[in-house]
Amino acid sequence: MLTNEGCRKRLERFRKRLEGHGDAAVIHKPEHLLYLANFFPLPNSLNLQSSSFLLLERNGPATLFTDNWLKPSGETVADGVVVVDWYTCTGPAEDRAMAVGGALRKRLKSLRVRTLAAELGQIPHYVASAAATVSTKIVKICPCTFCHALPNATRFSATPCSIISTERN
Repeated sequence: MLTNEGCRKRLERFRKRLEGHGDAAVIHKPEHLLYLANFFPLPNSLNLQSSSFLLLERNGPATLFTDNWLKPSGETVADGVVVVDWYTCTGPAEDRAMAVGGALRKRLKSLRVRTLAAELGQIPHYVASAAATVSTKIVKICPCTFCHALPNATRFSATPCSIISTERN
């Protein structure tokens, strides 16, 4: 299992590598949420597709956006957690990605970032379009190396996917 201390160190390394390349980053793949924020929802049938996002502001907090069924049961290293009511057993559930993505979309609009780094193959169009509405340039992050697609960036020596199973921090 990953430690919170190790996740905090990885978040800080990622934040430093983001300098000069983006004002904020959106992480969406479940294994990358675990690697950076020590957040991993139980993979039951309702959680097959992640609806959680980590917004990392270069000069601000790391905020985890998730729904009430996936909210962290343990400690996460995110500075803040935004929990959106997705399904409350009192009526029909709305689209899960739209519910959580809506909260992230509002935050992105309010931040007015000029350059957003994102896992483009993973981020829903609804979320990415929030950046487009405020004239934001979107920079692709390679899902397994984070900084691979950033100009002049140094790659991690191993991928987050492989480190999850071997790292002790």
